[in-house]
Amino acid sequence: MKTDLNPIDVNQCRQLFETWKHRDNLLNRVTAEMTRWMYDVGQRGWPKFGETANRLKRFRGDLRAHFDQEDELSSQMLAFYDAPHPEIDAMRRQADRDHRNLLERLDDLI
Repeated sequence: MKTDLNPIDVNQCRQLFETWKHRDNLLNRVTAEMTRWMYDVGQRGWPKFGETANRLKRFRGDLRAHFDQEDELSSQMLAFYDAPHPEIDAMRRQADRDHRNLLERLDDLI
């Protein structure tokens, strides 16, 4: 089993983590904007159900794309190792279940 990464792999791993952090930051900004908008609408007391549904649909699309990118990044990271990693596989399965649950809950809201 390969336990150490060569220097090239270390740099590639580091870049993948930087990409992952960047994409997480983008999703955090989208989430913060959605939260601000919903707060503002709630403060005005004017329900905007149609606009809310449209914004949630866009948010769902952003979230789905983020989950797909996250899955791709984790696949790229696993490619650095020669042997299977049951712990990582278990975490990926749990993340997939969590992602499906979040998307289903958003679908219910929409």
